[in-house]
Amino acid sequence: MDGTWVETGTYKGETTRFLAGFGSQVHTIEPEETLYAAAVSSLSHLTNVKAHFGTSEEVLPQILATISDDCNFWLDGHYSGDQTFKGKVEFPLLEELASIADNCMDGRSLTVFVDDVCCLSPIYEETFKVNLLNYLVDWARRHKLVWTIENDIFIMRSQSGGSDVA
Repeated sequence: MDGTWVETGTYKGETTRFLAGFGSQVHTIEPEETLYAAAVSSLSHLTNVKAHFGTSEEVLPQILATISDDCNFWLDGHYSGDQTFKGKVEFPLLEELASIADNCMDGRSLTVFVDDVCCLSPIYEETFKVNLLNYLVDWARRHKLVWTIENDIFIMRSQSGGSDVA
């Protein structure tokens, strides 16, 4: 498959390893220091993977500025207990989508997977002042992307193609 993958929330690198088999390049972002160090070590044999330390709000725009081919995203950079990172922004989905809109809406093929749709609960409406599931549907429509929900994943893609992973 053509294109670059960008993953937010490396955690233990399982998804990163999977994506490395599909993309020409995989960028994975992890803000929790211990998880980042473990990912760098366990993914070092994959020549098409680059691990980035920091939050997706900080790092994603920098990565996107370097990508010129088709873009595929696995957005899973939210706090989910255990040893996952809990920063100023607990659920950075809105910031991630803003970075994608600012950098990848130029006619390239685009696919966006948002993991853990079950976490897009109405309880976040008070925090974000928006229903996140409705926001995703509106965002997809605004950017002329087709969308579906499968296996707790919200999937948006260009009508002209995109990922074969779903």
